Amino acid sequence: MIIGGSGVKAATFLPAGRVGNNFGYDIASPYSLKKYSYTGGSGTVDAINITGSGAFTFGIMYKHSSGGTGNNAVEVIIDGVSVLTDSYAGDMQNVGMIQVGMLQYYPGQISRDQSSLGHVPFNKSLVVQMSSDDNTAYAYNYYLT
Repeated sequence: MIIGGSGVKAATFLPAGRVGNNFGYDIASPYSLKKYSYTGGSGTVDAINITGSGAFTFGIMYKHSSGGTGNNAVEVIIDGVSVLTDSYAGDMQNVGMIQVGMLQYYPGQISRDQSSLGHVPFNKSLVVQMSSDDNTAYAYNYYLT
């Protein structure tokens, strides 16, 4: 807590355009992340919809397999404010759109990877919306305070 402040300030902006190599592996399994599976062409859906206070520590939209048309989009809304809108036009087989945290797989070396968690606070709510022409997934983690 900041002296004179009213608690932890929620994010008002997150940078878009971050990608991480995933090479089609299931990101959620080795990292004990929660996962939302999206059926391509289902319109915009809430991959995450949490009421309360806490911190968003990891979020990535990705694909398991190659092929597809692309047109992928994700939006992060914290405490009712859109803090990130991002899109990726193309097949996301070898990349994932990262909103919070970091992930890097190394080609041909499945067991060698790097990851780190972020810490993006929210005071009232955390919503992540996604859409895609393809079957995709959203892997994420958070904690409540």
